[in-house]
Amino acid sequence: ELFVDKLRRMGLPTHKDKPPRDMPGGKHALATFFVGCSHGNLRLLICGPKDPSIPASQNPRMWMFGHGKSGRVELTGWLPVCKDMATLSSLLGDKIGSTKKAVQPGRMIA
Repeated sequence: ELFVDKLRRMGLPTHKDKPPRDMPGGKHALATFFVGCSHGNLRLLICGPKDPSIPASQNPRMWMFGHGKSGRVELTGWLPVCKDMATLSSLLGDKIGSTKKAVQPGRMIA
């Protein structure tokens, strides 16, 4: 959590000031941040070891987690947040991919 604490001291608190949540295995944690205007235009997911002595080679193998090439703590996902997926899709064309319903009710993802 040292990295997350540094971000907090720089004025970037975690989403809803929640602490990072444990990932499977309990050695790593995931912190979620929203940055941008008041409602957050960009979601950032930061993963890293709970113990700084854990080498990057022990990072969990997950679709959203890198392979330790950039260090022990990694930006594992970023997600632009928009109010109108149809408009975004029309502007980006085939660059956005197909849209589908998200797990959260009333939301769409691409």
